[in-house]
Amino acid sequence: MLDVSQLLYDVDFCESFAIRHRKGAWQDGEFIVSGEEKKVLGIVEPTSGEDLQQLPEADRIGGLVTFYSKEPLSLGDTDQVSDEIISRGKVYQLLQVQDWSRHGFYKAIASLSGRDGDGTA
Repeated sequence: MLDVSQLLYDVDFCESFAIRHRKGAWQDGEFIVSGEEKKVLGIVEPTSGEDLQQLPEADRIGGLVTFYSKEPLSLGDTDQVSDEIISRGKVYQLLQVQDWSRHGFYKAIASLSGRDGDGTA
């Protein structure tokens, strides 16, 4: 297998961003979401036309960005809520995650959530 993950740390390509791994649970009739942020290095780039074609039309909205990271990314499961990415002070919600871990990375397409990194609108 070819491991291309060293490119994720190449200063010509990488930048710092945070991944917020989130979990949720029902408490007193309210769904409470908590999260843990992890600073990572990876690649951030505009989403390509080819990647856009893989998304449903309703998800082809403005503010789409593609992230590459060695850190696993998740769209959520039974007790986990979709991860968020905080980059350049903006919060992005994951739309699609591709597990390329056999080559050393994960690829995620995310949309701008409309909230700033500090949680404000």
